[in-house]
Amino acid sequence: MRRLTILGLVVLCIALAGCFAPPIVDPDDPVDPPRTVPVADFFYSNPPPIQTDSKVRFDGSASYDPNDEIMWGQWDFGDGTDPSGGIWATTEKVWEDGEWAWSTVATNVQTPWHKYAEPGGYTVRLTVWDYEGNKGSTTRKVRVSR
Repeated sequence: MRRLTILGLVVLCIALAGCFAPPIVDPDDPVDPPRTVPVADFFYSNPPPIQTDSKVRFDGSASYDPNDEIMWGQWDFGDGTDPSGGIWATTEKVWEDGEWAWSTVATNVQTPWHKYAEPGGYTVRLTVWDYEGNKGSTTRKVRVSR
């Protein structure tokens, strides 16, 4: 009787282990491609040193997404000013004639102008998002003098 109980426990453990085994993956089955992160990239037009109260032109048009388009981007100029003037959107999803459609709402703040009121070092950040909700960002240092 004791052997039967131990044997029963061993069989039960083997059966349970099979239930929790990882699935067998067939390498020939098609799978969804991995999600990619958009690449934020920008430059600014003014050569250093940048003077206070002079306009600096930022350009984020080099940003891209390897398998999609950039849906929108946002600038943070590093000086605590309201970044709402630094948001761009290329398209938006709208409900139209009983189905979802993409509507273009392009703005020109992909290449905004910005003024720094005080001298100092600033970290400018550009963040971009794609249609899948993935985001990428990058920063550059900007030195401003009087």
